[in-house]
Amino acid sequence: MVSRTLARVSLGLALLARGWAQTIIVNNHILPADASTVAPAYALFDASSSNSTADLFPGETRQLTHDVLANLTNMSLTNSGLFAFPNLTAPIRSPESCKNFPGDSVMFPGTITTAVFDLLLGGSLIRTKPFASPCFPDYKNQDSAKCAEITRNWFNDSYIHTNDPTSINAILFQGTTCVPNVVNPFATHCTIGSYPALSVNVTTVAHIQLAVNLARNLNIRLVIKNTGHDFGAKSTGAGSLSLWTHNLKDIRFYEAYEEGSYKGSAFKMGAGVQIFEAYQAARKANVTVIGGEGRTVGITGGYILGGGHSPLSSIYGMGSDQVCFRRPQCLLHN
Repeated sequence: MVSRTLARVSLGLALLARGWAQTIIVNNHILPADASTVAPAYALFDASSSNSTADLFPGETRQLTHDVLANLTNMSLTNSGLFAFPNLTAPIRSPESCKNFPGDSVMFPGTITTAVFDLLLGGSLIRTKPFASPCFPDYKNQDSAKCAEITRNWFNDSYIHTNDPTSINAILFQGTTCVPNVVNPFATHCTIGSYPALSVNVTTVAHIQLAVNLARNLNIRLVIKNTGHDFGAKSTGAGSLSLWTHNLKDIRFYEAYEEGSYKGSAFKMGAGVQIFEAYQAARKANVTVIGGEGRTVGITGGYILGGGHSPLSSIYGMGSDQVCFRRPQCLLHN
């Protein structure tokens, strides 16, 4: 009996070590952890529970909590501890000088870690395939028609880069390891280069919390990509985990909004809203939004953080001057 138990334990450990199994325990029964047994990890909050005067967007109502994590622990979900919040009472440790690169730890991007991560995300995890990979045989997705489309639009259509989870404009900083022949006519292979190893298609607050917790607990490099316009390529990073915020597209207009000393009309916009989308919303509301000339740039992300130059700045100031709250963006004037 003991030998059989040890054999089962040894087999289980071997499977876990190789990343071939993830399980939960329900009523003392070991079950496979999959989409039928593990729900996405979030608690649902009321939209009115916002700490501003604007209600939460639907994606903001889905948040990771200690109770949700405790339930995963009680079910003995494999590797659930990797997604825990930090212990705020523990002594602050000096940050490590180097981040873990894929392969430095069996946990990242091990098959079992990514499988559990994707379960908790509800299927929003993306395993990076470079944008130009259809032009090469390396990723088993070679497609001559798709490659021709990518090649034709590489330089004259920024939408194709903004709509991809990891593609960026500053390809020099990526290493140009996977580019069509219009960029490098001598390229014969495609490698990941400085693109992230994994990307999360962020549509909820819980997605961000899960990714941040995993990156902190495994000491992984974390990057954020909205549209990928950053000319310093800060929206990519070799071996990293990426938060792709491009699909946070909610827009809500308030004719009468009050926050602190501000009283007036305002927009609340998701992190993925691009300038052309903000302009369309402003036109519909018959107001003016302070935005840039580049229509595909994300208006509430790096544009605001960088100051936000606009053709209307000489009249209304910079884009960053329009922000009236950290979450809602007051980006307009009547």
